[in-house]
Amino acid sequence: MKDGEGRHRNKSLQCASSISYLAWLSTFKKNGNCHDSMEGNNGMKFTTRDRDNDIAKINCANTRTGAWWYFHCTYSNLNGNYSITNGLKGVLWKDYPSSDYMKETTMKMKCG
Repeated sequence: MKDGEGRHRNKSLQCASSISYLAWLSTFKKNGNCHDSMEGNNGMKFTTRDRDNDIAKINCANTRTGAWWYFHCTYSNLNGNYSITNGLKGVLWKDYPSSDYMKETTMKMKCG
């Protein structure tokens, strides 16, 4: 992840595949001041606009403008719209400085 000021954070991730959908499993390696904003999402299935797998009363993919492994609709969403004014609908990483202005993210997954 990289914000507009060039600060980076790294996160090591794993996912577990199932026949119906991917479920999230996070193995976090702390690097600097980065916290695990995916910790509460462990075991959650991927939510899309047409498949509501989160536990919120609303579909988080609709309200946060991006599909993700939501538990509730906050803490993280690297698939949101790029936005410098509305962080909740944009790319969000809760514990990241300047998360409302996230400039770049890269996700690399290894599913076995």
